[in-house]
Formats: sequence, structure tokens, C-alpha cells
Amino acid sequence: QYLYLYSNDLSGSIPESIGSLTSLTTLRLYYNDLSGSIPESIGNLTSLQYLYLYSNDLSGSIPESIESLTSLQNLYLQDNNLTGSIPESIASLSSLQSLKLYNNDLTGSIPESIGNLTSLNSLELYNNHLGCYEYDLDNDTCITHCDDTDACSGSIPASIANSGLSSYDILKLADNELSGV
Repeated sequence: QYLYLYSNDLSGSIPESIGSLTSLTTLRLYYNDLSGSIPESIGNLTSLQYLYLYSNDLSGSIPESIESLTSLQNLYLQDNNLTGSIPESIASLSSLQSLKLYNNDLTGSIPESIGNLTSLNSLELYNNHLGCYEYDLDNDTCITHCDDTDACSGSIPASIANSGLSSYDILKLADNELSGV
């Protein structure tokens, strides 16, 4: 049920075959040199409660298949090189208590649906490029132009603000491109 391979200087990518370990409840692969993207097969780990992939060199976007991890309580993907936006499907993680995505290169808006995660008490999204439609790493520039203004909103979702913020023990959104509520 547990796979602990953290702090081992592992390199290479996480294999697609990780998805065959369907009885896993805890996966700890942090503090390694893992690269490449998070495999879509991660969504097969439907018993998973704790997913710790932080402090690696992972890139690409957060897979949509993450929506299948409905037992997930902690999702720690911080300190990687993840790009793209936070998927709306993250709202299906109804058991989620802690979400740490800080120190990545995520862009786009914070999904309104995150505010509907009633078990969530720690949300750490700081040091990304949230609020930017796209981020130009070469020129260190936030590109805010977008044809669909709803998809490019750089504000804090009302569902988070309207919660009174009292439901969060930790809410860290600093060092992004956010504006207003």
C-alpha cells in the first residue's frame, strides 16, 4: 500500500507502469531528480490518499486523470517545473485537505471550483505565474492577452474569497500575477 522512494537521487521519468500499482494509498517520490511529465496512468491509483512528487524536475502539465483520485487527501507537486494551468478537474478531489503547487511555472486562472473543496484547509499556489495567460520564460514577461477573458482572469476566485477565508489554515497566493477578487 505504500511506496517510499524519496531522497534517493532517482533520475529519469516516472514510468507509465506506475498506474498498475492500484492498491497504493501513499506514493512518496520527493527529493529526487525525476524529470519528464507526470504520467496519465497516475489516475489509475484510485486508492491513493497521499501523493508527494515535490522537489524533482518534473515538467509538463498536471494530468487531467488526476480527477480520478477521489480519495486523495494531500497533493504535493511543489518545487518542480510544471507548466500549463491548474485543471478544473481538481475540483473532483472532494477529500483533498492540502494542495501545494508552489514554485512551478503554472499560468492561467485559479479555477473557481477550488473554492468548493470543503475539506481543503491548506492551499499554497505561490511563486507561479497565475493570472498570466502565458509566461515567456526567456523574457521574464507575463502575457495577459487572451481572446476568452473568463479563461484569462487574473483574480482570486470569488468562491475562495466568499468562504471568508476562515476555512483555510494556510492560504498562500503570493508572487503571482493576480489582481483583485
